[in-house]
Amino acid sequence: MTEATVASSQLPPGEVFDEEGAASSSWRVRDFTLVGCGSSSSTPMLQCLASTRGAGCAVCRDAMTVTRDDRDDGLPPRFTSPNHRLNPSALVVFERVAEGSRDAAPAATTAARSDVRYVLIDCGKTFRESAIKVLIPAGVPALDAIILTHDHMDAIGGLDDVRDFCDAANRGPVRVYCNARTLSSLRRLYPYLFPDATRAKGAFLASLQFIEVAFSDEGPSHFTLDFGWTPFGGPTAPRDLAHVTSLPLEHGPGYICHGFAFDIHHSTIASSALVDTSPSGVLAYLSDVSRVPLPTQEYLLGLGTRLRILVLDMLGERPYFSHFSVSEAIAFAKFVTPPRRGGRRGRPDTTTSQLHVDDAVDVYFVGMSHHLDYAATNRRLAAAWRDHIIGATSPFGDLEESSDGGMADAAEEDDVVATSGGGFALGYDGLVCYATRPGGGIKTGAGSGVCSRVACHGTSSTRVTL
Repeated sequence: MTEATVASSQLPPGEVFDEEGAASSSWRVRDFTLVGCGSSSSTPMLQCLASTRGAGCAVCRDAMTVTRDDRDDGLPPRFTSPNHRLNPSALVVFERVAEGSRDAAPAATTAARSDVRYVLIDCGKTFRESAIKVLIPAGVPALDAIILTHDHMDAIGGLDDVRDFCDAANRGPVRVYCNARTLSSLRRLYPYLFPDATRAKGAFLASLQFIEVAFSDEGPSHFTLDFGWTPFGGPTAPRDLAHVTSLPLEHGPGYICHGFAFDIHHSTIASSALVDTSPSGVLAYLSDVSRVPLPTQEYLLGLGTRLRILVLDMLGERPYFSHFSVSEAIAFAKFVTPPRRGGRRGRPDTTTSQLHVDDAVDVYFVGMSHHLDYAATNRRLAAAWRDHIIGATSPFGDLEESSDGGMADAAEEDDVVATSGGGFALGYDGLVCYATRPGGGIKTGAGSGVCSRVACHGTSSTRVTL
């Protein structure tokens, strides 16, 4: 339980981190999974479950759906409705890239600790439940690092439970990366997790190493995760770095938190094969936003077609002081993903009926309250995407007017989020946003009947029924 301080290098407004600098890293993002997609209160709301005036709201009732799937993993039945949402969080799985190559390490060794790292973004009040619902079914053995966006309890309230999900003897302490304000809050809330605290002998505590990072509040900045670790009594390990970009965001008046951007690979569709290319794509994670400062706007716009996946805050219909509303989130998503090539982000392929993704963006919304129903909101997002991409083939299928005046999908309701070539959709706990190989990545929520939009190298691949 040690502390360290690392600097970050600020990026000039509108500029993107130099690819040549990133090439020095021996790590790349293998998978990106949404671990939690709810608000701070999560869904279902206790007030709805305990309501004496009825059975509570329909979303909370649906969120309580429990299904036993057919996987023989020995785990009990789990909540499988996409309306069941825990605190915002994401899992980034890094894999080592072979020396002198952009290809991953040989498949036979990628399962070894030396070739894979598990990094959690935020560790909120529902972390323990998230680990049971998403991380353990996904086969995550332990965490290697945690990156904290800010110091609210829905981002830091679960750190105590990390003690049951770390493997210090074989993986080293879990490194917690945060800014000075968050570190100060952690000292106040968890004094027993710091090395200068008086602790009872033999106490069962998380093995953490707190690393203060000077995330810039003025604009995007670059920092590194160090995956090097020296076993007790072993030789000193060299620094083993993975690159991340921090993005300042306003999370209520006068309060700056941070989102993060990661370099990712992407592919183009060539018949049924996926063709690997250089890591020219970017995945941006902006989970707590009420306003996006101009330097962060310029960074995202400056990415151009490199922006492949955007994860964005969306609390509810009504404006709120510290989060995007539905209309604000949609408007910002449209702003940073402007249509190109004559109004299209993708090119319909007349031979395969697929939409090429050389210009496409997948936008996933997170942080939803219990006021937003998954299926109904996705129908609205489908219409918003169709209106945004004028003249492009709708990635959500042919839309038709519903009886209530809204937009309904002509296909089955499950198909609302089955896309090929970008789109807007709500996230759900366990959704794989990105995976580096067809059928790869982490798939959770089995038995829910929900379609997973798995992005292979940034390409929304085939529909995967979980």
